[in-house]
Amino acid sequence: MDKEGENGTLNKNHNRPEGYKNKKEMNKKAFFLITTAIFISMATLVSCKKDKPTPVISITSQPQATITIPLGGTEHLSVVASVTEGAKLTYQWYFNTSASNTNGTKISGATTANYDIPTNLSVGTYYYFCEVGATGAESKRSNVATVVVEVPPPANQFEAGGFYFKAISEGSTDVKVTNKSYSDDFSTNPTSASNSYPGPAVTVPATVNYQGVTYTVKRIGAGAFHYCASLTSVTLPVGIEQIEWQAFYGCSSLETVVLPASGLTAIGSSAFSFCTVLPSLTLPEGLRTIGGAFQYCTTLASLHIPSTVISIDTYAFLNCSNLLLTAAADGAYSATGGALYRVNGNNPQHTLEWFPIKLTGEFTIPAEVVSIGTGAMQGSNLTKIIIPASVASIGDYSFAYCPSLTDITLPWADPAVCTIGDGCFYETPKVNITLHIPAGSIAAYTGHSLWGAANGWKAIIAPDVDAGVTINGVIWATRNVGEPGKFANKPEDAGMFYQWNRITGWSGTDPLTSSPAGFIWDPIPDLSAIWEATNDPCPAGWQVPTKAQSTALYAAPNVWDDAKKGQTYGTAPNTIFLPAVGNRNQDDGSLQEVGMFGTYLTSSQGSSSNSVYQFHFSVGGSDSEGVTTKSFALPIRCVKK
Repeated sequence: MDKEGENGTLNKNHNRPEGYKNKKEMNKKAFFLITTAIFISMATLVSCKKDKPTPVISITSQPQATITIPLGGTEHLSVVASVTEGAKLTYQWYFNTSASNTNGTKISGATTANYDIPTNLSVGTYYYFCEVGATGAESKRSNVATVVVEVPPPANQFEAGGFYFKAISEGSTDVKVTNKSYSDDFSTNPTSASNSYPGPAVTVPATVNYQGVTYTVKRIGAGAFHYCASLTSVTLPVGIEQIEWQAFYGCSSLETVVLPASGLTAIGSSAFSFCTVLPSLTLPEGLRTIGGAFQYCTTLASLHIPSTVISIDTYAFLNCSNLLLTAAADGAYSATGGALYRVNGNNPQHTLEWFPIKLTGEFTIPAEVVSIGTGAMQGSNLTKIIIPASVASIGDYSFAYCPSLTDITLPWADPAVCTIGDGCFYETPKVNITLHIPAGSIAAYTGHSLWGAANGWKAIIAPDVDAGVTINGVIWATRNVGEPGKFANKPEDAGMFYQWNRITGWSGTDPLTSSPAGFIWDPIPDLSAIWEATNDPCPAGWQVPTKAQSTALYAAPNVWDDAKKGQTYGTAPNTIFLPAVGNRNQDDGSLQEVGMFGTYLTSSQGSSSNSVYQFHFSVGGSDSEGVTTKSFALPIRCVKK
């Protein structure tokens, strides 16, 4: 290898640059140049690093400037932001006491682009904003969102606490419990509200809070618990003023209803209809009106009418087959024997309003009753009803659906004095009913729009006025028995013939007919030992004579009247005439011995169970006493009871 010379020159292959005295100087210069280059490079790097862009945040969508929410409600606030240089955004929401985005209080946990306004804010105005940040960027704050919390206007219908509510009037905070369809009208879909409350037990609240508004429950609305078949118990709070139409209709399992102790004024039509297992209910004082509320409550056994009640619907207790009513004193209604009466002035029984279906037998309407109300005895199971002369009007359908009714006693000599409503005996079989009318009033009743014979009554009986004639201490009627409960028209008339202990009359002339009509001759005798009073065909106040009484007549002076074909008994002026009208044969009921024999029936059984004592006379005045078989039909001459 060549070496540099002493003077610092290089060999022929490595020439020294000009300006350098020797190698040492050249190396020194080279070091300087390299150091300078490194410095420049580092400076350049530093310079490049200082010039990289800073991230910039932009809020592209501000929170809503003003939001109004109801008390207890919520809304959410949001911001939309972007940042340059790919930086990651951060969010922090603040609460402030004024409409400013400076200062403020951090909201713990509110670190996303969205913020839900708390539901527990009180009524007032609140301010919120969001601070958006990013690494290496200057944070930015959003505009202020003003949140106003206020009491909302009342809702017209809503659900709360498991109940459906509906405002009583637009904008009112007085509400009624309603059904899931919020409907009062079931005409197009009767079951639309069914089973709104599955039960089994329901306690209605006195007040309810919804969206910060307190509502007062004033009513149980129409159809609220309509057909809630599983409902067994309901408790209503003080403050309920009305129970509306069909509120508990068809709640077939409802056994307990607790009404408010005070404040309730009205129970609407069909409110508890068809609650078939409801045994009892306490109606509170203060109640004013009862609609047709308890129809077909077939288990309901007792109900007390408060003194404050002033109106009860005509059909409030329709088909309540076990119900007996009581009523408070000094009210508009009274109750006697389970029946309900309307008070008028000093008359506590002015109008018969309702009669218990469960009662049977005979009922005499009290003498104070002036009017029988519409439907008052509808569905009754009575057999006999006696109407007093005080009754001046009978309402529509008063005796409708009375299947057991057999006898009605009417008091008026002229039935026109009592006004009669429509459908008075609707679906009641009049063919089974005997009308008992005053003596001498047959003509007045004939052709009457209701009471006349053309209306299909079983019989119309008017007791005849017969002063009678006393012979040997016995008062005898002057005429034979005609139809059951009536005398024949004249002493010479045969009247009708009767078999022992039977009230069916058989015609005294041919052809053979019966009264009542429709009976067939029965040759089999009645073997009873006595003639029962219910089978006595004599008019009221008279009876079939005994053997002893006929013996007293037999002992009286007598004479045959050939012109009239009969026998006169007694001494003038106390005489009676008995026509010789024969009898009807025991086997076939054929008429025999007319004009030849007079054979009259007594109520005394003969020596055997198939025999009966008779009073007998024949042509020429031959009298005798004897017996005949009970199957014969004979005329009857009654004696005074």
